Amino acid sequence: MKLIMGFHCSVVCFSPNVVTYTTLLRGLISQGKSVEAERLFKKLVVFNEIKPDVVTFNTIIVGLHKTGHTSIAVRLFRSMDMESCAPDAISYNTVIDCFCKHGYVDRALILLYEMTKKGISPNVITYNSLNHALCNLDRWAVLYPAHSDVASLL
Repeated sequence: MKLIMGFHCSVVCFSPNVVTYTTLLRGLISQGKSVEAERLFKKLVVFNEIKPDVVTFNTIIVGLHKTGHTSIAVRLFRSMDMESCAPDAISYNTVIDCFCKHGYVDRALILLYEMTKKGISPNVITYNSLNHALCNLDRWAVLYPAHSDVASLL
């Protein structure tokens, strides 16, 4: 990590950009170092080394989610607006999945509403996360109210 931070110095006149840092962050995450990646991300943002884009945010959010750091992932997701970076379907889907896997289905449904209100279309990934969580809670009719009478056929 120190190597890349010092890359823009002396011998090689190389100035890392958002793609360079996103690649570094992805590498840390793939090594199971998502918390370290999030710390580096914060440093880069605080010292204005980079202006993170949606890919950078998603890289960290997905990595944190996969390693069980849900609260940090959600906090980072919520900070996207402060960094003038609009969340996309991947951002929303990741946090919806975080909520669903930890039993916070109502929070996931609120995000689904927020997502659609912002003009971001839910996709198969969105609905898979919600379907699984709602079925586990026997609340599947929430997503499919027109088909709630199907339950009487079972």
